[in-house]
Amino acid sequence: MDWIKKHTDQFALGLLAFILVALSVLIVLRTQSFAEGFSTAMTTPPHSKEVPPLEMAPIESAQKRFAQPTQWAQKDKAGSLFVSLNLIVDEAGALKKADVGDLVSGLRKIPKAWLILHGLDNLSPAVLDEDPDKDGFTNYEEYIGPDLAETGEDSTDPKDKASHSPYYTKLFLERWIKIPFLVTFQSHDGDPKNPKGMTFAINAISRAVTTEFLELGQMVKNSKFKLEKFEEKKQKVNEVDEDVSELSIRNTESGEVVVLVLGKKTDSPDSYASFRYFWPDNSKPEKIEPKRLGQFALKPEVQQLYKLVDIKDDGAVIQLPGGEKTYNVPLLKRALELQKKSQ
Repeated sequence: MDWIKKHTDQFALGLLAFILVALSVLIVLRTQSFAEGFSTAMTTPPHSKEVPPLEMAPIESAQKRFAQPTQWAQKDKAGSLFVSLNLIVDEAGALKKADVGDLVSGLRKIPKAWLILHGLDNLSPAVLDEDPDKDGFTNYEEYIGPDLAETGEDSTDPKDKASHSPYYTKLFLERWIKIPFLVTFQSHDGDPKNPKGMTFAINAISRAVTTEFLELGQMVKNSKFKLEKFEEKKQKVNEVDEDVSELSIRNTESGEVVVLVLGKKTDSPDSYASFRYFWPDNSKPEKIEPKRLGQFALKPEVQQLYKLVDIKDDGAVIQLPGGEKTYNVPLLKRALELQKKSQ
């Protein structure tokens, strides 16, 4: 150790020389085995005429994705990706969605959501009276639907010309034109339990013989009517039984039966209704005046015949084509009052 301390430079030089010799030997050894690392790559690969099978699963998966591209799925009432929500400023100055609540015009109202669903303006009250599909029914009438109910459940499509309420819902009774019947039932005599043996006083107004006493089965003079049936009836009036018996007479030509009430004036079958038909233009209603029990048609379905079954002070009853159902025609006066209030 004393020698190393005295000859430090010589020791360091010798150590360095030893390290260089060791590294030289290591490099020589490494170069001898260098070719062995490329032996596999340098060998000639075997030749084959068979083509390995192609993996088609990734290709088929890509083709399916191409045939069915990703679709943008919009949630109900979630708005549109490209169109902002309709917003309005309320009375308090705050923003709120315009499709909330109802669009109101007088007594009429339509849910704004229903208007938006059908692509209609949900901000203008004038939209209630518009008719985008030109079928003769306004948006409000389309919303009310066939049952004239104040719900949207039975609404029709305001943009589909084939979708609308029945045409007869546009019919209203303006007035009942009464014509007095020329035959009145004045009195009766005999036992009501044996009508065939009774006599009935018939007043034939404006005829040569004003009063006749007839039995069942006989004809009213100078007329087409024959006495057919008698039915005794009583009605309490101020604790007193009032005779309201009925005598039925039949028109021998038409077969129509008219019921005469004792001592009461009866309206003639020739009484008729004066209707107003608001199709296709509400501002230009058509006048239709059929006789009671008479038939009439409504445009545009002129081949369909309706029958005026009855007329009353508060409306009329018509029989629908096919004869199975009836419809109560409302008064025009009432409809106009509601329309005036809604403006």
